[in-house]
Amino acid sequence: MLEDGRMLLFGRDITERKQAELVLKESNERFNLISKATNDMVWDWDLVTGKVYRNKEGWRKIFRTGDIDNENGSMAEWDERIHPEDREKLMIIKTELLNSAIKDFFEVECRVRRDDGTYAYIHDRGNIIRNDQGKAVRLLGATQDITLRKEAELQVAKSEIHYRSLVQNSSDLTGILDEKGYYLYSSPAVKKILGYDPEFMVGKNVFSFIHPDDIINIKTQFAKKNSERYLNVITFRFKNVQGEWRWLESRVTDMSKNPEVNGYIFNSRDVTDNVLLEEVLDKERLEKQKEITDAVISAQEQERQELGGELHDNITQLLAGSLLYLGLAKKEIKSEHPYLNETEILISSAINEIRNLSHRLIPPSLNESELLGALNNIIEVTQQTSGMIIRLQAFGFDESNIPDKLKLNIYRIVQEQFNNILKHAGAQKVIVRLVQDNEKTMLSIKDDGVGFDTSKKASGVGLMNIKTRASLFNGELTIISSPGKGCELRVLFN
Repeated sequence: MLEDGRMLLFGRDITERKQAELVLKESNERFNLISKATNDMVWDWDLVTGKVYRNKEGWRKIFRTGDIDNENGSMAEWDERIHPEDREKLMIIKTELLNSAIKDFFEVECRVRRDDGTYAYIHDRGNIIRNDQGKAVRLLGATQDITLRKEAELQVAKSEIHYRSLVQNSSDLTGILDEKGYYLYSSPAVKKILGYDPEFMVGKNVFSFIHPDDIINIKTQFAKKNSERYLNVITFRFKNVQGEWRWLESRVTDMSKNPEVNGYIFNSRDVTDNVLLEEVLDKERLEKQKEITDAVISAQEQERQELGGELHDNITQLLAGSLLYLGLAKKEIKSEHPYLNETEILISSAINEIRNLSHRLIPPSLNESELLGALNNIIEVTQQTSGMIIRLQAFGFDESNIPDKLKLNIYRIVQEQFNNILKHAGAQKVIVRLVQDNEKTMLSIKDDGVGFDTSKKASGVGLMNIKTRASLFNGELTIISSPGKGCELRVLFN
């Protein structure tokens, strides 16, 4: 105020500052609107003054609480929130940004501590503004909270690591095949089990490694897969790197409709040792069964021989004595009574029947080359008693190469089948064939009788006896018949 009472006023033009404040306010509001729309925190770092502006809306979204003082904002309050394991990485990036004149853009992922002590995953990216000398003077950027995505990625990665650790350390073989059987993936166990590198299997067709005899069975099983997309356990032979056949037991899951797999998952294990052990046990069981069968048949033959001898030596002799005394009685009474004549005829028939029965019970001597002769004898007897026409054909048949027990079994099988034909077939003609080819002997008995439906007719005792005898010499029994077409019985002895 002047001495004369007048007041002196000084004024300063602050239009530019006000305009700058308005621009800054509009800019801040714009940052906050962007943050609301993008969930990003927009920031502006003045490298000359060291001040950092961060929009409040974005800050609250990342750190979930509190506010920020943009008047005195600095990098210190940000740096102290960086996860200790990420600080060194960020310091290297910051140094490169400030000292390099080449980079104009950067982005980085790291973890920052929230106000509640938990950590958020963020993706930070920004542009660098340089002065005329190329020195960085300002950074503008945005920070995005990627916690949810990162945690999901980590969970997937954890699951994948868990799955791979199970698969890679498993003793079982895991493979993924497309619908045509080509490998999309093979686990490391293929190296241990089969000797192949996993990379070698990719792109190869599985059927080029599987035994040809097992391919049809596998394809049949695939056609039967159930609604749950699982196949029953299938066992097959797989060629290893040395060219050996290994037995694999596999469970197959159909994931061909799953876009993440798009194929069939084979979980397999090597069961070769189990299969070989089972084959040994089966062989031992078969040998034991053969021993039992041989003992039973030998006992039966012994019993037959004793019974036949008893009939021949004792019963026949008694009947012969009765016949002799009957003749003496007729001479004594000097009479031809019809009852006596009929009794004489019946006793003579009984003697013949018992002799035939004893001959059938007592096996013939089948040493050297006597089988064909013995067969001709029973053929002759059967023709006389039945009226059938029976022919014996032998092709390349050398008895000297056949064990006596096999000869006896062939003889008994022919006997048994003749009985079946007489009881059931009503045949007029029968052809018996014996064929030899290397170590195999084939017996065929074919008739022109009424035949039967092999799918319906139950096996009788006679047929069971034939099967039992055939099994002693690994015989494969086949019956070919149909109603009105006769019957052929074939036994192939290996």
